[in-house]
Amino acid sequence: GIRLEEDNAWFNILVPAGVIEHKGQYELVQAMDKILPIIPNARCYIVGPVRSQAYYEKIQDYISEKGYGQNVILIGEASEDELENYYAKCDLYVQPSYQEGFCIAIMEAMIRGKPVIGTAVGAIPELLAEERGIVIPKPDAELLAYSVIHMYQNPMFRQGCAEKGMEYILREYEWSRVAKETVDVYQKAIAKKKLS
Repeated sequence: GIRLEEDNAWFNILVPAGVIEHKGQYELVQAMDKILPIIPNARCYIVGPVRSQAYYEKIQDYISEKGYGQNVILIGEASEDELENYYAKCDLYVQPSYQEGFCIAIMEAMIRGKPVIGTAVGAIPELLAEERGIVIPKPDAELLAYSVIHMYQNPMFRQGCAEKGMEYILREYEWSRVAKETVDVYQKAIAKKKLS
């Protein structure tokens, strides 16, 4: 696969998800219209299997039409090692989804100390609350552009989001804590059953 640039020439944006309408990748590609005049070295990596061929082609057509071949890279499916490389080298993680469940991928970015932009769906608002990231109401190209530019132009804020996000995941989802809370739930249920 294509590896992220090793040098600091690019501001690398990572979007790891299956390429399908409800993941909002097209809106992020549209956002490049406003991002590139401000951040000409922005490079967006869309990493994930093609789940909708028509949607994938729509994204490809937009990239071709706008001449964004150097700035938007469609990777396709990646191995665990390749994905790890993308996480390591990215400057910003974006999850522009229309729908999400718990969104483990955002947690994976947060635990790696990456700043995150996500939409207000599923568990994303809870994960990114208290300046652990930027939450936008929906995957709108203008909102995405504004958020990416804000992250880029405010490195202290970006770093703060990354640090708070990592601390939060370590604190709230550390295995021994999760295991203890699970055991507590079962013990309460058993005690309640014995009482009735």
